Amino acid sequence: LGVATGARQDFAHVLLTVRDVNDNPPAFQFPSYTPRIAESSENGTLVAAILATDADTGVNAQVSYTLQADPAVLAYFALNPVTGVLYTL
Repeated sequence: LGVATGARQDFAHVLLTVRDVNDNPPAFQFPSYTPRIAESSENGTLVAAILATDADTGVNAQVSYTLQADPAVLAYFALNPVTGVLYTL
C-alpha cells in the first residue's frame, strides 16, 4: 500500500484477510430421493444416504442435515446430522 502527497511518500505492508460469504446454497447429489424399505425392516436399517455439498469455504461449506416430519414419522426414522444417513428406528 503506498501513499504519496507531493514529494513525500510512504509504504506499508498490509495483510488482507478475505472471509467467505455464505452465498452458495447446498447442492444435493440427486434432485429427489425415493427410498423403499420393507415394513419388517430391523431397527438401524439404512433407508438412504443423502449427500449435499456446498461451494463455499470454511464453516460456510459445512453441511448439516435435519429431518423435519410429522411426529408419527419421526418415531420410525432418524437422520444423522453429519453424514446424512437416514435409517429406521
